[in-house]
Amino acid sequence: TVEALAQVGTGKADVFVAVTGKDESNIVACEIAKRKFNVKKTIARANNPKNVEMMRLLGVDIAVSTTKLIAELIESEVDTVGLKMLATLNRGQAAIVDLEIAAGWKHQGTKIAELHLPENCIIVAVSRFDNVEIPRGNTALFSGDHIIAVVDEQSRKSFEKVFK
Repeated sequence: TVEALAQVGTGKADVFVAVTGKDESNIVACEIAKRKFNVKKTIARANNPKNVEMMRLLGVDIAVSTTKLIAELIESEVDTVGLKMLATLNRGQAAIVDLEIAAGWKHQGTKIAELHLPENCIIVAVSRFDNVEIPRGNTALFSGDHIIAVVDEQSRKSFEKVFK
């Protein structure tokens, strides 16, 4: 309620975070914080990942789906290729990843330009024997190389398949 938000000092806040177990309550609380108390930024927990986009459309600045975050964390930890997420960009739309090419990789010595990488990814560094190289299309890759790449969410699985 408005009274409850006033009692806890919402009017003095720069950021308001709503984390109840009900998405509807979180949306309403964020809307009250913005409209009634002029809070600049609102963050809401989305218990249902399907509600994230709706929350943003209704004015919540940042909607966080704990279910989606946990699923992504589990997925990245159960990775069979060795792909590690170093950072996410633009709320998870892309990621900076680290991958070590496994022994016996079928494309041994293949140049990056010949790998048929997905369109929305770029290899930005290759580390080999403690040397770091900013690669070009003619850079050949080998087992044991560490690759740092930027990959969008839709291309990540295709990127991983290249290195299986």
